[in-house]
Amino acid sequence: MNVMLLACLVMAGCAHQDEWTQKDTRRQWAVTGLMVIDAHKTAQIQYDPRLVEGNPIPLFVLGPKPSTASTYQYFVTLALSQYLITRALPARWRPYYQCIVAIDHLYGIR
Repeated sequence: MNVMLLACLVMAGCAHQDEWTQKDTRRQWAVTGLMVIDAHKTAQIQYDPRLVEGNPIPLFVLGPKPSTASTYQYFVTLALSQYLITRALPARWRPYYQCIVAIDHLYGIR
């Protein structure tokens, strides 16, 4: 908890004031939609004995057979933090970051 508070205080001045465009919004909706699909597919892993979580970060956080509640908590936190990071980025970097995140989740839902 103290680390999170310290991180928020340190990064409070990092946000850019670049205008948020309609293209940014469309890309963000697409990324968030892919996260929702990925969350649903990840939550279904527990019901199939042949499947395990393969992505290293969720595997570390959620384990090989994540529960529905922990999966949705993880993805809500992920979506919110990804949105805040995107808002803090300069306008010229946003499309690249959003595309990288989208590709990561496309890989997860294949």
